[in-house]
Amino acid sequence: MKRTLWMLLMMLVIAAGAMAQSTTANIRGKVENERGNSIAKAEINAVSTQSGFVKTVNTGSDGSYQLNGLTPGEYQIVVAATGYEPRTETVTVLVGQNLEMNLRLSPTAVLSESITVVGNQAVETKTSEVATNVTTHQIENLPQDDRNFLNFAALAPGIRLSKDPQRKTFSGDAQDAEQTNIFIDGVSTKNDVLQGGTSGQDSSRGNPFPQSAVQEFRVITQNYSAQYDHASSAIITAVTKSGGNKFNGQAFVFYQPKQWVSATKKNFQYSTLTSNTSYHRTQPGISFGGPIIKDQLNFFVAYEGDDEHATTPVTVTIPQYVNQFSKYIGNFSSPFKSNLAFGKLSWQGARNQLLDFSANYRREHETRDFGGQTSFESATDLRNWVYGATLRHQWNNSSALNEGTLSLQKYGWNPTPLNPTLVGRRYFAPGFATIMRIGGNSTIQKFDQRRLELRDNYNFAAWNMQGIHNFQVGGNIDFMHYNVNKSLTGNPEFKFLP
Repeated sequence: MKRTLWMLLMMLVIAAGAMAQSTTANIRGKVENERGNSIAKAEINAVSTQSGFVKTVNTGSDGSYQLNGLTPGEYQIVVAATGYEPRTETVTVLVGQNLEMNLRLSPTAVLSESITVVGNQAVETKTSEVATNVTTHQIENLPQDDRNFLNFAALAPGIRLSKDPQRKTFSGDAQDAEQTNIFIDGVSTKNDVLQGGTSGQDSSRGNPFPQSAVQEFRVITQNYSAQYDHASSAIITAVTKSGGNKFNGQAFVFYQPKQWVSATKKNFQYSTLTSNTSYHRTQPGISFGGPIIKDQLNFFVAYEGDDEHATTPVTVTIPQYVNQFSKYIGNFSSPFKSNLAFGKLSWQGARNQLLDFSANYRREHETRDFGGQTSFESATDLRNWVYGATLRHQWNNSSALNEGTLSLQKYGWNPTPLNPTLVGRRYFAPGFATIMRIGGNSTIQKFDQRRLELRDNYNFAAWNMQGIHNFQVGGNIDFMHYNVNKSLTGNPEFKFLP
């Protein structure tokens, strides 16, 4: 037993060379004087250039410091120590990064002396994770056609995007999408009851989250830590945008006519949608953020819509039955509408403490599952929704970081017949080839998934162990509720020979 515990402890020590965080970044290093001697009790402040939020730590007896739990972005690192000239460095950190920055201070200058300041470059320290960062610049400037931030995951080696436009998912490591997971601000969005990996992506051509609310994300394909649960393949950990000390915003409308869409998709209904002259898609959006109390409280809100219009053809392929079913033949509307919204408040009531509250909204409505020899009467009215709210508190000092999260998510998927009062009828020709399927669809389903999660991660540092090592202890409690109603023949279907 003692041997097992000792082996586990050694594994923790070896694996703890860098403090991995799902939504933040870390900077560590040493502060020394011009002779290379350590400076103890130097004060280091990391000041966000966007929000003005400040994290403060002090160096240890050996001059070592750690700035943990930094929200990704640009910071001014300000170092001050008694008897030395203050020093300021500017650095940008990405989600999941661990940077090493050693700083050298010069003694307080005499007026007659000249001072030479030599800048240090922050160096990223590597962990065992196999990961790729997707930056704000890439999200805002790389081209894509539907404003789905998951498309940028293809920048990571080994990641595949689904070619099915009615199931927009990603996968990796030769596994299917069900083995993946997406974390938004550290909160799992796992779909436990349907396909797609993340909530809302099963049988949907909508986007999971407003792209204008995503600041950056990290794709991890191997060797990620246990805090990334409900996944055995690739995971995505995304960080949302926050407000700052300046008001900033954008508004846009993207329009895509039929002439700009290739009709080479494998999915029948999608290819017929985009190959008719009535197809067009409009995606409006707006985002806005700024201060409520300078350097203390800020906000950010975003909205994106998706409004697609097209017609789907219904035909009879056996000539002698065209007149009999002529009223069901033609082009019929197949609309898709989606609304995505996100809001966030960030408050720093005291140094080294941060409180975030955010909420997200997604709702879709689509008329589908008809075309070919299936009449518009037999269409499905599909409704898909995801709602969520997250409260996150972060505290740190010179050697420890604690992050607690309380989150609530509700996911629903509800396909019902467009005409539930019409009895389904399927007409066959001799040889059992389908002539036409008319009447209401036979399937009624409603899936409801609710997750209440309490998650806490505590990180602490050990200094004199051949370098800086960190330990992480954490856990989560999920309260799950599932309600599944499947009536596959709720509306009966009868088969006839004409």
